[in-house]
Amino acid sequence: MADRSSQQEIVRNIDRSELVGPNLVQSPVLGAIPPSRLSDGVKTLILIGNDPEHIFNASACGENCAPWLLKLGAMKDITVRLGYLMHLGNDPFEVDIVNTGKVVRNQTEFVREVIMQDLLEAEYP
Repeated sequence: MADRSSQQEIVRNIDRSELVGPNLVQSPVLGAIPPSRLSDGVKTLILIGNDPEHIFNASACGENCAPWLLKLGAMKDITVRLGYLMHLGNDPFEVDIVNTGKVVRNQTEFVREVIMQDLLEAEYP
């Protein structure tokens, strides 16, 4: 997902802003800003899309980032740490919960696995 059009789409969708150039974002709320002022969710999604080898903390991502996390995961294997029960949507999906080795295919299975395995209280490396 390293291409510029995907990054522009994420910025537009999550922050409702336009990526004008490599050092300029036009925000409807903040005006002209540097990319460093983008939301943590946008920055995390772009990092995940460009560097799937690392594990990123997706807890900074709001639920509006869930469709992008699923889309990125469908394009390539990614691993994220998530410290809350993000609503991943009502459509079927496939997520491998690394902590337990279980594959969940919908929101109900996801919530059940996280709660039953007490994953929100587990310590993460």
